[in-house]
Amino acid sequence: MKTKKKFLSVLLLCVILCLVLSGCSNTTYFYDDFDKYTKGGATLETVIKNIEIDWISGDVKILKHAKNTIAFNETSNKKVNDDTSMYYYVEDDTLHIKFAKSGKFRFSNLEKSLTVELPESLLLDEVDINMVSADLTMDNINVKELDIDTVSGDIVAKSSAMEDFDIDSVSGSINLITSTCPQKGKFNSVSGSICFELPQDAGYEVEFVTVSGDYNNDGFSTKKSGNTYTVGDGKAKYKVNTVSGDFSVRHKNMSLDYI
Repeated sequence: MKTKKKFLSVLLLCVILCLVLSGCSNTTYFYDDFDKYTKGGATLETVIKNIEIDWISGDVKILKHAKNTIAFNETSNKKVNDDTSMYYYVEDDTLHIKFAKSGKFRFSNLEKSLTVELPESLLLDEVDINMVSADLTMDNINVKELDIDTVSGDIVAKSSAMEDFDIDSVSGSINLITSTCPQKGKFNSVSGSICFELPQDAGYEVEFVTVSGDYNNDGFSTKKSGNTYTVGDGKAKYKVNTVSGDFSVRHKNMSLDYI
């Protein structure tokens, strides 16, 4: 997965989470090129190959629809204003979506739900999602590279055509379901279980490093050498790091539609 700037370091994400949970009156939320962003949701007909989402509190859903447009909108538990509304910016073929306006604004326990709808035939190069206190649902999205960073929140991601992934979570469960066998990938979790579902005939190697977690499989033949587990030809390479979370691998001989 290509190297790029992260939305925030894990430490800063944790600080913001503390502010959200405490209902802090003013919170700083800055990002680059803020003057190029447009307030609110939209429906786009332009070509988009990459999506980057930064979301603070609530939940994020990325779904498919039968239209040829990319649509996104938000709902909120409180009335939003110019400061607390979502903002977006299209840079070449990349769509950037932000939780709020760049600057300082009042949280006041604000929670917002973001829904992004994509054409069924769209193949994305990369989806990059950064969340603080939010759940993620990604429903069978065609994407080559997936990068997710979250502090607190559960992740359920179904994807097709995936080649590479990098998923980091401080607190929350991770469920990644793929209809293909990604060439490589990384999971990092401090507290929370990880479940990885692959096609029935997938061949891969898992390097599993943990403090107190267990490695579980679906009963299929696995070769173990130290902290490395190999299934089939071991061609795909995965790295898993947990502190107190189990890692489970499942094989499914069916399409993603079964979920």
